[in-house]
Amino acid sequence: DGGYLSQKFEVLGLDINKKVLVKTKGIYPKCHRVVASAITLPFKDKSVDVSFHSGLLIYFNNKDVLKIVREQVRITRKLALFFVHNKTNLWEIPTVKIRSIRDKLYRFRRFSRKELFKLLRDFKKVRIVPFGTTHPFYLLSWNRYLYAIFKKFGFDKKLKRIHCTTEWCVIID
Repeated sequence: DGGYLSQKFEVLGLDINKKVLVKTKGIYPKCHRVVASAITLPFKDKSVDVSFHSGLLIYFNNKDVLKIVREQVRITRKLALFFVHNKTNLWEIPTVKIRSIRDKLYRFRRFSRKELFKLLRDFKKVRIVPFGTTHPFYLLSWNRYLYAIFKKFGFDKKLKRIHCTTEWCVIID
């Protein structure tokens, strides 16, 4: 995300793992980098205009989620936003469950709108916007042979209208 955004904006990428930042240096040379924890950000209050993260909070418990969001809001002057996975996505969840058997990266939590509003109730202005969609064939995307059969008969076009929101974009301003 930072690499894409750095094409038009000044971007500061943050990760607790220095290796991640070193690996991306050649790929996204315009991004500035800082090794730090999202729970204790090394920045002054209101020192950045916009803060953003995607997929970070899905690996933390509620207590740490709140710490991270509070830090994010503390350092942000205008707009704090982040993406989290939707708990009610009927098509993506089974696929991710299957993938999680072999890959720990896919073992993460999801949020409902109700949970997010309850968790973030202390913040003055919170908006939750649906973002991204998946459809029934997402379940088959991991098996290209099955997907090819469904696509050949046109089922992919007929059922794409049945879709679910993949993530929530949470905006705090």
